[in-house]
Amino acid sequence: MELVNLKTPNGDIEELQKFDDWYLLSQDLFVLYNDKTDHLATKGKYTLTIYANGFQTFSKSFGVTSGEASGENAKSA
Repeated sequence: MELVNLKTPNGDIEELQKFDDWYLLSQDLFVLYNDKTDHLATKGKYTLTIYANGFQTFSKSFGVTSGEASGENAKSA
C-alpha cells in the first residue's frame, strides 16, 4: 500500500501514516489506529481510501455517531 487517506465529515482529506495511523495485519485485516491521534473526533461520514500499486483504488465510507458536530453536520441538525 502506497497511500492511505481519510476524508472527514468536513471534507478535509488527511494522509495517514503507516504504523502511526494504520497497518495491514493480513491480506484482509486493515487496522485504523486511533490511539495517538483521534482521527474520528467528529460525528458524520468518513471515507477511507487506499492506494496500492498494481491494484484498483479502494474506498470505504463509514459513519461515526458520537463526537463533535462538524460544520456540515451542525447546519443540518
